Amino acid sequence: MKKVAKLALYSSIALALTGCGSDDEESTASGFIEFYNASVNSTVIVPYFDESQIHNPITYGNKTASIAPPVDTYALEIKTLDENGNDVTITPENTSISINDSQRNLYVTAGDISNPDFVHYPYSYNSDDYSNTNNIQLHLAHFAYGAEALTLNLADSANGCDQAILTKELNYLDVTDKQLSTDGSEIEADDYIICLKNAAGEVVFQSTEISLSTQRSYFATIANSDNYVNDANKLQINILTSGSTILSYQDINAQAQLRFFNGLAVAESINFTAIDNGLATDSGLLTKDQASAFVDVAYGDYSVTATDSLSNELTNGLVTLNQGDSKTIAAYANTAQEVELINFSQDNRELSGFHEVTFINLDDNEANQGLNVYFIGPNETLESTDTIITSADYRDIRTIALTTDQYKVIVGKEQDNGNIEPLYRINNITLEGGNYALLLRIDETGASHEVAIIH
Repeated sequence: MKKVAKLALYSSIALALTGCGSDDEESTASGFIEFYNASVNSTVIVPYFDESQIHNPITYGNKTASIAPPVDTYALEIKTLDENGNDVTITPENTSISINDSQRNLYVTAGDISNPDFVHYPYSYNSDDYSNTNNIQLHLAHFAYGAEALTLNLADSANGCDQAILTKELNYLDVTDKQLSTDGSEIEADDYIICLKNAAGEVVFQSTEISLSTQRSYFATIANSDNYVNDANKLQINILTSGSTILSYQDINAQAQLRFFNGLAVAESINFTAIDNGLATDSGLLTKDQASAFVDVAYGDYSVTATDSLSNELTNGLVTLNQGDSKTIAAYANTAQEVELINFSQDNRELSGFHEVTFINLDDNEANQGLNVYFIGPNETLESTDTIITSADYRDIRTIALTTDQYKVIVGKEQDNGNIEPLYRINNITLEGGNYALLLRIDETGASHEVAIIH
């Protein structure tokens, strides 16, 4: 596996997207191109010109800043990772792209990453045209795989969807030219809301307030939600700016979901109750290492209480669930045997051939901070694997994407002399069918460690 694939696959945080050029770099000898990953089940895409990598790996829902290659025609490859973690080219053979003088290009990878759709949209933008105005250049696009044709309504944030200043029907993979308002006037920089309507005229999505005032060029794109909970909130709006920043907006009416997990090392059943606005969600009694099913709830700020089987309160806390959030709330005991709560989110997307694995260090001993977690696949050793989570401190929530396979897992701490002091090991875990969470805790004796697995 090439190093770029390893970096993309095993980084625990999103890689910074830094382009080779910027929007201020005008040159008679160059054009501009931006790459956008809209493939909802992808891990990363990596662009190549003439077999040379031109940008860091791009995760789902991210894009590059403007890259400014010299004017020329290039062999273009978009690569991703297959189910074995190997680099594969997904663009058709002999794909090429021409970079013209001062022209801008948006290149989009969308759809199912195993059989993706590609959109190349060349366009013009001159910042001088907007320097003395309050107008913006706005394009619209539909990249939500599996979604029907939708009508996008842009309305002033002070008004409702029925008072739209712009209405446009969009089919999947449509990209529009610069848009004018319905009365033919230029669209001004301001605060707006976006509503989406289906063929029956029903509103299926409404955003919160969107500010289109800090720049002069935007793409408003319909996308698959990266906080997908259920069919009621499977869409989001991504606003593509002229840099690498993407502003994402969930449906204002979208639900959230939560589940509970008994992570106590002792064999004690506990019950969770989450309350907001007088509405309570109860887990029922959960035994050691048992997780409840996910439950759809309204977004809000929930007071969460954990009690034992005799209804004695063990701990309580506050957990915020925004629109589209999906969180697991777990109870555990620290070294003083005080019960505490921790909550974490996991990616609900079904990644093609991959699984998101979350690791949380629940040992508050000072000596057991900065832990490494080694995921050792077939034909690998601790020294040869580079699928590693590093420097996990107490309550750190760390995530890694791993291919479908069998792994040996070793949790340890690197000593000053370079040796690894093992704290716990899982000799065999097979990743299949969704995401995993590994919670390292002190066992019931207080002398050793164990790992609770949530799947």
